[in-house]
Amino acid sequence: MRKFTTLMAAFAATIAVNAATVTWEGSNVTEVTNNENIDGVTFKVNDNISFTVDKGTASDDCIFRKNSTYPGLIVLRAHSTLTLKAENASITSVKFGINTTIGTSTSPNWIMTADGNQYNATNDTWTGDSSEIVFTVGKVTQILSMEIAYSVDEGGETPDPTPDEFKTAELFFNESQVASGTDAQNVKLSNNGVEIDFTSNSDNAQVDKSNGFFGTSESYETLQYRYRAGGKSSNGINSTNKGVITLPCDGTLYIYAFNNQSDDRDLQIIQNDITVFSHTYSASEAVNADNNASRKVYPVYSAELKKGTAYFLWPTNQLMLFGFKFEPEKSISTVVEEIEITDIKDMPAYDLMGRRVSDNYKGIVIQGGKKFIRK
Repeated sequence: MRKFTTLMAAFAATIAVNAATVTWEGSNVTEVTNNENIDGVTFKVNDNISFTVDKGTASDDCIFRKNSTYPGLIVLRAHSTLTLKAENASITSVKFGINTTIGTSTSPNWIMTADGNQYNATNDTWTGDSSEIVFTVGKVTQILSMEIAYSVDEGGETPDPTPDEFKTAELFFNESQVASGTDAQNVKLSNNGVEIDFTSNSDNAQVDKSNGFFGTSESYETLQYRYRAGGKSSNGINSTNKGVITLPCDGTLYIYAFNNQSDDRDLQIIQNDITVFSHTYSASEAVNADNNASRKVYPVYSAELKKGTAYFLWPTNQLMLFGFKFEPEKSISTVVEEIEITDIKDMPAYDLMGRRVSDNYKGIVIQGGKKFIRK
């Protein structure tokens, strides 16, 4: 008697894709000239891929250099952005060719951030699956080339993504985002399809380095960068003090935040005009770490959110936000059962939606990991 292991899954239609790689070289650029301001300029890589340079809040203009010293490179300034877009395609990796004469391999002058991760001389290849990627510049970056891998939809039925296709997203503030005043009035986090955009009209907005400990007295995580978020946003989602989160699927959002001040402070999350999370943060929530009585550990709270957009509001004062984790809702496709059978025909049969069907069912069935047509 043979033994089989089967996966009970919600089967989705597949799409045909064609993987490709294209290289952009600064030396081939003809649409701009040496030392030309390229703020807002879009460069076409091929029919599927393009990228746009935006000065953002940088103090100096982004420029293109092409002369006897530089065969062609783009100079990005601190706080500027480079946005890659794919038309009828999805970008899967980006490898940068950088002018390494600025900085060193161990201490690169250039730093860019996307999806909450830094890219520099030790981590210079972005990988993922997205039709649009925004790289925010932390230090002056001079780009000579980009090698971009992408997939193109060749047609066929496009399935709605199931929760199992998404991964846990970690969205924590980092060194490249350290700023204060007007430079910190707009801060973005992005990872695994989850995006958060914080805005504030307060000059007191700030991202800085300060340890935060979250969990229980016995087990806790250490985070090193925080966003002093908020100020009153009592006029709701139209406020200029708020956070906007965009989610690719349903799931649970874990919130790493605390208040160490003498007065209590509130945080709310609104989705579809319904308050899905409301908590008054107090300094008294902290507990002492078992291994360090002087270390204060704060609890992690969670909210159940749906696919789409939700809003963070601060009805009273500001909070110390260290970041978030988003865990997609899981489906039954992760359930594995082991059964003993004498033949595939004795195995349970499922339709294309993953539902078990009887022996009298007509149509396409999944049985023993293979597809059959019952007539």
